[in-house]
Amino acid sequence: MTDVFISYAREDRAIAERIATLLEQEGIGVWWDDRIGAGDNWDEAIRGALARARCVLVLWSQASWQSRWVQAEAHEAHGRNALVAATLDDVVVGVPFNVVQTARLPAAPAHANDPAYRPLRDGILAKLGIEGSADTLGELSRRAEGGDADAQFLLGRRLYWGDGVAKDSVEAVRWWRRAAEQGNTKAKANLGAMLREGKGVARDGVEAAKWLEAAAAEGDGVAQAHLGILCVEGDAITKDVQRGVALFRQSAEAGNSFGQALLGQALASGWAGDRDYREAAVWFRRAAGKGSATAQYCLGQLLLEGLGVDKDEWEAAKYFRSAAERGAAEAQAELGLSLKLGRGVARDDAEALSWFRKAAAQGDVGGQVCAGMMLLHGEGCPKNEDEGIEFLKAAARQGEKRSIAELEKRKIAY
Repeated sequence: MTDVFISYAREDRAIAERIATLLEQEGIGVWWDDRIGAGDNWDEAIRGALARARCVLVLWSQASWQSRWVQAEAHEAHGRNALVAATLDDVVVGVPFNVVQTARLPAAPAHANDPAYRPLRDGILAKLGIEGSADTLGELSRRAEGGDADAQFLLGRRLYWGDGVAKDSVEAVRWWRRAAEQGNTKAKANLGAMLREGKGVARDGVEAAKWLEAAAAEGDGVAQAHLGILCVEGDAITKDVQRGVALFRQSAEAGNSFGQALLGQALASGWAGDRDYREAAVWFRRAAGKGSATAQYCLGQLLLEGLGVDKDEWEAAKYFRSAAERGAAEAQAELGLSLKLGRGVARDDAEALSWFRKAAAQGDVGGQVCAGMMLLHGEGCPKNEDEGIEFLKAAARQGEKRSIAELEKRKIAY
């Protein structure tokens, strides 16, 4: 489902990508040219997406003003009153676009509440007919209570993310359910995802499948990805790995970063056929560029082993760090190992131990055993056998053999 089409010059890709990520995090369907799959007709894909989009965001810059493609897309959007625009530099926008209110965005926004980004975001939401997201909480609540499905969805989203209100997953689910029952596609998708994961509501795969099927049939990428997981797992519905992977592909091609990461995992693992590391790397790169920690970690592994891509330990470490900084435990442990071994980065035992500790705190067995052994031997820190033993016990309880052997050698129970 395409809500927003982003038109931009190649030189401005980083800003376009960041805006796409922020909008997708709010449940808004976004199309930009990274959505074009292998083998697709480029011109047909762009024309089709442009025609389907309810809002066309044009990023004006010195480069894009010279692009006949951007000019053509802007004219098409202006002709049907779908145009929203932002200027990225000191470009002078000419007729007829100079009569369109234009936001100023000098750099990629850091987050959804970035002061420079908020006017652009609100303009996009208004063009989509969901301007209530800019309402005060009281106004939005009154609209939601009055039965406005869009307001119910938006209120649920604000409660889930803690946007101007305390985070409350239970209340988010309640509002998404009310909106879903009125047919709101994104609410169906979010409700299904929450039911599948057991967030804010008891886990219920059967009910999750009902809502996800409905939203997936309406083209929602989030729903397609979560429904694909249910198909692959086969617990709540009939197991059908082929269908699950097909749903991941639909989600990925619609531009959903979660679906792109899942499709990459399916291809790299051979869930529905032969492994295809090369295509997996393509999808991991797309999702990694949007901030998916899972994709960043997985792409790092491919780069580390040279699977489907040229081996590059430096780039692998860069992706491990990106994922680690987003809180991915496996990436934290892998970054620690890179720092410990000097693999793609300068060796730094102290920083390695710091990342191993973070991974261990999340229950990662690799982080536990590595932190434990470093503490036992005083690597990157003063020797601390008591703390090291506690980390090894935690790893041993997960069956980690090196930890078990070390503890048995010391005659320590775990």
